[in-house]
Amino acid sequence: MYRRDILGKSRIYWSLISIKEIIEKKNKIDPNDRFSIIIFSDVNYELENYVYNFSGIKEYIEEYAEIIGKTQLPIDKAVKSIIIEKRKIGQKIFRIIILSDGYIHPKITNPIKFAKVAKDLGIICDTLRYGKGTITGNILKRIVEITGGNYYYVNSEDEYFDVIQKVAEKKKIKVTSFLDRSKDDSLDEMSKDIASNLLKIDDLTEEQRAQVNFEELKCAICHSQQCMLCETGFYGCGRFCPSCLRPIHLHCALKWAEQQNSNSQTEHKVLRCPFCYYLLKIPITIQKEKFKLADSVDINVVNKISFSDEISELMTSICAHPECGIMFDDSLDTFVYKCNACGSYFHLDCFMKDYSQNGKCPYCNCESVCNDR
Repeated sequence: MYRRDILGKSRIYWSLISIKEIIEKKNKIDPNDRFSIIIFSDVNYELENYVYNFSGIKEYIEEYAEIIGKTQLPIDKAVKSIIIEKRKIGQKIFRIIILSDGYIHPKITNPIKFAKVAKDLGIICDTLRYGKGTITGNILKRIVEITGGNYYYVNSEDEYFDVIQKVAEKKKIKVTSFLDRSKDDSLDEMSKDIASNLLKIDDLTEEQRAQVNFEELKCAICHSQQCMLCETGFYGCGRFCPSCLRPIHLHCALKWAEQQNSNSQTEHKVLRCPFCYYLLKIPITIQKEKFKLADSVDINVVNKISFSDEISELMTSICAHPECGIMFDDSLDTFVYKCNACGSYFHLDCFMKDYSQNGKCPYCNCESVCNDR
């Protein structure tokens, strides 16, 4: 009877208690840890803002949560949420903790695929499972194995308190920071997939424009309106940090990135904003400028690429066509076009609609050659 009470009707109760216990225990270990929650059933409910304590989670559950129907496993939403957080904060271990009774029906997205994405991004998945639910193909165990996490199965109250303590403990895994220049540093390669592009003036929303002083557009690095390298005004190579909206010259950002990580051998250059530490990406075209020959002729190439080749970037991107702006979906967009000149992504039909008429990129209007390899 005692065991049935834990594994039967009160499994949801024990899940809520587990969340509370884990958060409170982790707060005692590190009060800087932050949490979000995704409640999954027929409909997924996601707390978009990260909170420091259980009260924020509890209020969200009480106001929005509804657990009905067959249970999906939205690990893709959890990975997307962490990608956004990774752009903001460095030197942290990110973890997804899955609380489940084992009745999983993952027919909308493939959780194994996103577990592999999580592994590539340094995200660990732990699972705390209650009850006697059947797991098709041991999906939960496979996710844990892929990401290097731990799988816990609770079958009694004695086991419960011991497991909660283990889940709450810090992961003893060395994670190299972005500023670590050791030869074993792998974050630079990972960062290029999650870093955000600097914003052009045309990219700013009305709300963002209201926060920018356009009469004083001086680079926050060189403190000049004119770029010292390309000798153009801010409207030439000026961009904005998408987090703090500080104006930055692209060439100054490139120099700053090279100083931060001088040993980097990757094609992409990434940096943290000098002011808010948001993770930023330098366009490849700017990086290659200094290697161009004086008599060379620039031919912009737009490549047709597989969604899976740049899945981490595309999961949070929208089509750059001025008349589209719809997010990419891996279930619909097997391939996309990517413009090398501006780094923008396009749905296949959105790009070809303009390119077939004028041979130019729909976003930056650069004359281009389309590579449909």
